[in-house]
Amino acid sequence: MKFFTFLLSACFIVIMYNKSISQIFSYYRLAINRGIKKLSLSVKQLSMIIALTIFSLLITKQNFAQTFGLTAQGTTNYPQTNIGNTQTASPGSNAGNTLIFDQFTTTVPLTAISIGTFGTVSSGTNNIKVSIYSDNGSNSPGTLQFTEVSATVTANSTSAISIPLTYLAPGKYWLAFNMNNSSSSTNYVTKSSGITGAVRMFTTAGSFTFSTAFPTNASTSLTLSTAAAGTEDMIYFVGVPIQGYAKATQATLSAFASSITSVSFYASALGHVRLGIYSNSSGAPSTKLWESGDNTITSTGLNIINISTGTPTTLTNLSSGTYWLAWQWSPTSSPTLGPSYTAGSSGTGNYIIQAYGSFPSSWTGGTATAENWTEYATYVACTVPTAYNLTAGGSSTAASYCSGGSGVDIQLSNSQTGVNYQLKVGSASVGSAVGGTTGSVIDFGTSAYAAGTYTVVATNTSGGCTATMTNSPIVTVNANPSASVSAQSNISCSGGSDGTITILGNGGTSPYSYSVNNGSTWTSSSSNPYVYTGLVANQAYQIRVKDSNGCASTLVH
Repeated sequence: MKFFTFLLSACFIVIMYNKSISQIFSYYRLAINRGIKKLSLSVKQLSMIIALTIFSLLITKQNFAQTFGLTAQGTTNYPQTNIGNTQTASPGSNAGNTLIFDQFTTTVPLTAISIGTFGTVSSGTNNIKVSIYSDNGSNSPGTLQFTEVSATVTANSTSAISIPLTYLAPGKYWLAFNMNNSSSSTNYVTKSSGITGAVRMFTTAGSFTFSTAFPTNASTSLTLSTAAAGTEDMIYFVGVPIQGYAKATQATLSAFASSITSVSFYASALGHVRLGIYSNSSGAPSTKLWESGDNTITSTGLNIINISTGTPTTLTNLSSGTYWLAWQWSPTSSPTLGPSYTAGSSGTGNYIIQAYGSFPSSWTGGTATAENWTEYATYVACTVPTAYNLTAGGSSTAASYCSGGSGVDIQLSNSQTGVNYQLKVGSASVGSAVGGTTGSVIDFGTSAYAAGTYTVVATNTSGGCTATMTNSPIVTVNANPSASVSAQSNISCSGGSDGTITILGNGGTSPYSYSVNNGSTWTSSSSNPYVYTGLVANQAYQIRVKDSNGCASTLVH
C-alpha cells in the first residue's frame, strides 16, 4: 500500500504541476469522491496521497499558478440608461384605438430591456401595448423591432413593461403604444409639451383598435398625422450597454509573471466573446498585449480561454503593475446578457464603442467608468533575479586589449543559487550559461573576447523569468602597429658612433614610441618617422614600434 500511495502521489504531481491552488483542491475533492468509490480507499489514505502531492509540489515547484483580475461572480444587473421622456405631465388626448409614436435618439449602442410609461387607468388588465420601430430615414416610423407586448399598467404610477431584449445601434427610433379604452375608465398616457426637438405621430382617432397587430412596416401601412412641435408622451425605454462595446476592467498584477497561461470569463448566457489584455497608461488601457479570437460560449459559468489559442500564442515576462482585462460580447442570434457585472470604483472600468471583432492595437478615446466585470488571468509568478554589476577588465564601461594578446577578464560581482547567467556579445551567446551560487562572484575568465558590447542575462531556473545585469561594458580589440626602417647611414670612420636608423611607424594609434633593443627601452616622440642617432658599428639593433594603446609591432631586425 505504501508503494501504491507514492505511485498515486507521483501521478497527482504530474497532473497538478501547472494547476492553480483552487484547481488543485477541486481535483482533491474529485479524488476523494472517486477514490472511495472506485479504489476502495479510505479518506485517510486519499488525504495522505493529496498531502504528499502538495508537499512535493511545494518542494519541486516554487511558483504555483496565480490569478489577477476579478474572480467573484457578479450579476446581470447592469448600469441602465433611460432614453425617451421620463417626466409625468397632464393626461394625453388620445385614449385608445390610436397607434401613437414618439421619436427618440440614442447616441450609443444599447440593448433595450424594458419600456416605462405613466398611465392613468384605474382598472382592467392588458390595457396597453408597446413596441419599438426604427426610423425610415425620412423622420417617420419604419420597421417594427419586435412584436408588440401587451401589459397592464398601474394607475397613476410609472410602470416598467418587460420586452424582448432588443439591440439598438446608435440612431433614431420610435416608441409606439396603443391603449385599451374598453374598461370602465379610459386609459391615458401623460403628455408633455414644449420639449425641444420632440416629434410625435399618430393614426386617426378610432382607426387603430387595440386588437389590431402592430404593422411590420409603419411607413407603408399607416397614414400618420404629426402632433404640434414639442409634444411628447411620457414613455421611454431602458437600455443596457453590453453589445457593441469593448469594455475593460483594471487588474493589478502583484508579482512578476513569467508567463500568462489563460484568461477566464464568466458568462451568464450563451453567446460569443472575445478577450484581451492591455497595458496601462495614465489610468486607462493603452497597448494591446494579447487577444483571443472569437469564442463560442456553449454553457453558462466560467469559461477559460488559453493564451496559446490567441495572438500572440505566448505572453511572458510581465512586470508587476496595472493591466486591463478586456472583453467584447455578441449574441449567437437574439440579444443576450452574458457578461458578469460588479460595481467598482471610479476609473476602474473603461470602454470604447466597437463593433464585434479584433481589438484595436491601441485603446484610444476610451470612457472611464466604475464598471467591473468577472474576468481574470492565470499566470505563473516568478522571482526576478537580482541585478549585479558586470565588468570587463575591471571597468563597468569599457576595456580593450591588443590583437593577439591574452584578452580581458569579464566578471559578475555576485550571483544567486537557482539562477543561470548567460554572457552575451550583442544578441549572441558566449559559451554556456553558468549556474550561480548565492554570494559568489562569477568569473567568465580572461580571454581574447570578440569586440562588442557585453551583457549578462540571468534566468530563474524555477520560473523562467529573466533580468539583464547592470552595466554593458564595451570590449575593443586594438590593432597592432607595424614598424619599418625607412633609411639608415653607416658610421663615417672605424670606431665612430655617428650611424643613424630612421624608423617609420604605421597603423595602430599614434603617437608612437620607438625601440632599437626589442622593447627593453622605449623612446616617445611625436615625430614619425623617428631618427635614432649615435649608433655604432657591429651592433645588432632590434627595431619595434609601440602605439598610444600600448600595442607593439613585431620585431624587425
